Amino acid sequence: MLTLFIGLFVLIASLFISSDKLSVYKFPIAGFLSVLFFGIMFTLFSTEMTLYEKIGWSIVTSLELIAVPLFLYFLIEEKSVPKIIALIIGTALVMFAQELREGELVEKDLLCLVSSEHEVDLLNLDLGKAKVGKAFDPKYSEVTELDAYYSIAFHSISKSRYEDITEYLSSFEWIEDLESDDLIQGLIPQDSDLATVLPVEPGVQLNDPLYSKQWGLQAVQLTQAFEIIDRSGFIPSKQAKVVVLDTGIKGNHEDFGSNVFTIGQNKLVDKNGHGTHCAGTIGALNNNGKGISSFNYKNAAIAVSGIQVLNDRGIGTESKIVNGIVEAVDAGADVISMSLGGLGNPLKQRAYKRAIEYAQINNVIIVSAAGNSASNAKRYLPTAMDYVFSVSALDANLKLAKFSNSVKDVSKGLAAPGVGIISTDEQGDYKEANGTSMAAPFVSGLIALMRCIDQDLSASEAFELLETSGIVTDSKGHSGVFIQADEAIRLTLDRSGY
Repeated sequence: MLTLFIGLFVLIASLFISSDKLSVYKFPIAGFLSVLFFGIMFTLFSTEMTLYEKIGWSIVTSLELIAVPLFLYFLIEEKSVPKIIALIIGTALVMFAQELREGELVEKDLLCLVSSEHEVDLLNLDLGKAKVGKAFDPKYSEVTELDAYYSIAFHSISKSRYEDITEYLSSFEWIEDLESDDLIQGLIPQDSDLATVLPVEPGVQLNDPLYSKQWGLQAVQLTQAFEIIDRSGFIPSKQAKVVVLDTGIKGNHEDFGSNVFTIGQNKLVDKNGHGTHCAGTIGALNNNGKGISSFNYKNAAIAVSGIQVLNDRGIGTESKIVNGIVEAVDAGADVISMSLGGLGNPLKQRAYKRAIEYAQINNVIIVSAAGNSASNAKRYLPTAMDYVFSVSALDANLKLAKFSNSVKDVSKGLAAPGVGIISTDEQGDYKEANGTSMAAPFVSGLIALMRCIDQDLSASEAFELLETSGIVTDSKGHSGVFIQADEAIRLTLDRSGY
C-alpha cells in the first residue's frame, strides 16, 4: 500500500517536472519530493531494524524515487525505445524489491513469563525500542501465573531483528515461557444453501415478532423448557452472567434493555455486529413486543455483557483474548461465550491455556464455536481445549452444516442450530447469519439458564446433563449430540430438588 501511494505521487509529480507547460511548478514539486524523501528516510531509521537493513531499505527507496522521474523524462524528452525499455524493467524491479522488503516487516509482539525475582532484570534488558509492560492483571493472582507475564511490544520490526531478540530472550533461564502474541480471528459468518429455514408457529409463551423465524429456538425446545420451569415453582433469585468475548455488543439495542451489564470501563459498542448477533440469542428481552426471543427466562435468568477482544474487522491478538478471559472471570462471569479462534499450536499458546485454567479454577464455564473450516475442531483453539465446550452447527434438517468443523475428537463437543439464525445486529436492527459462531450462543444461553437454577453447576456436570439430554442425529459422529433445552432443564431442576 505504501508503494502504491508513493509510486502514484511520484508519477504525478514527475509529469509536472517533465512537462514544458507545467515547468513553472517543477521547483515546488521537487521540493515536496525532497521532503517526502527525507520523511521516508526518517521513518526507516526509526524502525526496529539492523543497520544493514536500514541501509538496504534506504538505497531501494532512493532508487524508487529516482527511477520513476527518469523513466518519464526519457519517455517525454528522449523518446529512446531501448532506454525506455531498460527503465521500465529497472523501475519494475525496484517496485518489486520494495514489496519484498515490506513483506519482511512484522507486527508480532511477544509474551514472556518471568520468574518473580527477575522481573526487574527483564525491564533492564536492552531490547531497542520495544515497549515492555505487564501483560495481564488477574484478580486472583494466587491461583495463576498469568500475573507474571510481560508483553514486549514492537511498533515495527524486521523479521531478522525479531528473531534476534527472540533468541536473545530465550538464552535467559529465568524466562520460563516465551511465545509470539499471535493474531486470532473471529469466525466469519458463512453462506449456506443446505436447507430452507421455514418459519414456525409462535409458542404461547414467546410473542416476540421474529420468534416465528427462530427455528433454532423451536428445535431445541425452548418454550417447553420454560413451561417445565413454570411448573417446578422455581423463581430466579440471581441472574447468571454471560460475557461475550467478541467485537463488543451494542448495549443500547432495543432488544437488550436491562438484560445487559457493563464491566469496568468497557463500552458496550460494536461496529462489526458479530458480537451483538451472538449476544442476542443468549439474552435478548422476551415478550417485549420487539424483535427476537432468547434463553432469558422471564428476563430474570440471564444478564449479558461484552468485552471487545477483536477489532472492528474481527481480528485480535492472543493477549487481548487472554485479557478478556481474565477480565470476565474477575467480573464474576458464570459463562464466557467465544465465537472466535484459529489454527492452534498448544506449544506456542501457553498463555491461552493458563487463561482457560484460570477460568476453570474459578468455575467459569467457557463455550466456543467449533470453527467454519469443514475440518476437525481438534486443530483449532480455544475450541480444542479439554475444558472448553466446542459447538458445531446444524441446519434446519439437523444435518451438520457444510462449513462446520467436526467435534468428534474434542472432549466437550455438542451441536446447536447454526444456519439461518436471526438475531440482533449492530445497527439496532436484526439480521440472519450462518456459522458455528451462531451455534455457540445456543449452548452458552442454555448453560446460563441451567446455571441460574444451579449456581454451583460445574463444566463437567453441565456437559454430562447436555449430552444425556441431547438428541443423537445422523451426524452424531461428527457433530456431537443436538442440545435439547427442555430435558436439560428438567434434569437440572431434579438435581436441585425442584
